[in-house]
Amino acid sequence: MLASLPPLPCKPKALALAVVVTILLLLALPPHQVQPGGTSSRKPHSLPGRPDLKLLQQLVQGPLLAVVLALPYALYGTGPALWSVFLWVFAANVLACLLRNLWTYLIIFCGHFPADVYVFTKQQVENESRAAWYVRQLLASCNIRGGKLFHVMSGNLSHQIEHHLFPDLPSNRYAELSPRVRALTVRYGLPYNSASLTRQLGTTVWKILRLGFPGGGAPNTLKSA
Repeated sequence: MLASLPPLPCKPKALALAVVVTILLLLALPPHQVQPGGTSSRKPHSLPGRPDLKLLQQLVQGPLLAVVLALPYALYGTGPALWSVFLWVFAANVLACLLRNLWTYLIIFCGHFPADVYVFTKQQVENESRAAWYVRQLLASCNIRGGKLFHVMSGNLSHQIEHHLFPDLPSNRYAELSPRVRALTVRYGLPYNSASLTRQLGTTVWKILRLGFPGGGAPNTLKSA
């Protein structure tokens, strides 16, 4: 069977060198380690002893792995050129990173910065009671209304209020808790900030622009009794 294979179109030594370099590059950018319980084993978005390579890791590891997988086809000239494989996968990774970062920005900012979200001073949070802590989590976050698919795509962080109140709870339980939390806010006369993505995004952008100029006002603060 081996005798029937066509001859290699490239030099074996050059191919072996390319494989070794690719594997070394993959090993030089280890994946971000996460310990049990969701705590990171190193500073987020950074690798020890070197500058921030998280983005480079995300962009380059996929194309390099694609090159390794395409090597058997390139050996016998039945697949695309390796440089073409790398460039296409690299371009796909860049597009994926842009879309993911944009979507993450929308979900995180719209859960923390829209109008009617309160901010607190250091003095207000010092020695606060447990009840005051829950009230602060409620007032400092807001939800984004949407369908089930929208909540899944946001990792259920569209229920940002419930996420703040119960950070250790599995996120798929947030939707179940939302009506109960809203009922408690009505009972005690507290605000429950929940609106569509367009409304939350619009007020977020307007708030950032307004606060970015002199005389733009101040964010909502809770007045001490």
